[in-house]
Amino acid sequence: MPSYPIHLYSTLATIAAAVSLLGSSTMVYVISKSRDKLTTTLHRLLFCLCIGDIMMSFALVVTKAVVKFDARGLNADGTPIYHIPVATNQAACNVQGFFFVLGGTLSPFYNCALSVYYLYVIKFNYSETKIKKKVEPCLHAVPWAWALFSAIYALASKSINPNPANCAVNAAPFDCTDIDGIDCERGAYSTTLRWVFQGAPFLTIFFAICVIMVVVYFTVWKQERRMKRYDHRATMIAGRQTEVSLRVPNSRKVLNQALAFAGAFLCSFILVYTNGFIFLGSGKYNITIFALQAFFYPLQGKTD
Repeated sequence: MPSYPIHLYSTLATIAAAVSLLGSSTMVYVISKSRDKLTTTLHRLLFCLCIGDIMMSFALVVTKAVVKFDARGLNADGTPIYHIPVATNQAACNVQGFFFVLGGTLSPFYNCALSVYYLYVIKFNYSETKIKKKVEPCLHAVPWAWALFSAIYALASKSINPNPANCAVNAAPFDCTDIDGIDCERGAYSTTLRWVFQGAPFLTIFFAICVIMVVVYFTVWKQERRMKRYDHRATMIAGRQTEVSLRVPNSRKVLNQALAFAGAFLCSFILVYTNGFIFLGSGKYNITIFALQAFFYPLQGKTD
């Protein structure tokens, strides 16, 4: 078991979730007060991203009321050998875990949806109308379908149980020996489910966002090079502007916006991915990174 204080993980998660909840709620308020409100694809994607963050953050805020720690064994001096997280009430744990899985799955999927949106705007020069008709339905259907399936299946299979930070997809009791939960009271194959529901999709999203941002960056870079060559040949005729010269400054602005969203996502998830790669290599998580992850992961609502 971790050598850190037993309440550290849940405390960090609760504090960070409160900050994230404030940040996401503020974003929703700003969108509601903007001129476009929910009439644009970008605002609708951002709104759904915030909804996912709010669900996950609200679930984490109540962790202290849902997760407690029971002593296991006694040392010679009567002190506990270690503690394990247990649910104060399994029904409350189920509710927290359901919304944690639902919101925590929606957020990275919608971060990826934003990257796809910028790809179509910059690379393929899609109009708002064309994106709304041909692209946006998939950008909403995929995140919600996968998030709902994951959360409902985790709940139905009794895979939502306490870990040191919150209720999520885990085996119970927390110290049961079988990695797939076969010998545990609840959560059979929870490790496998966690990687199927979140691990593999999140890694795919990570690489997809990186590739999309590289493609978008080089698209704008090529546009700028073409504009410079044209301006050099055109000898700067007064009032002369081409379609390329008009589009490039706007593309640079949109690119900077896209990179800001992608950067916020990577900052929030970098520790999650780091610990995931460590697990793939060694078969166990790094407890120090897990402690940092408990604080920084919920902050995605603030960084977005």
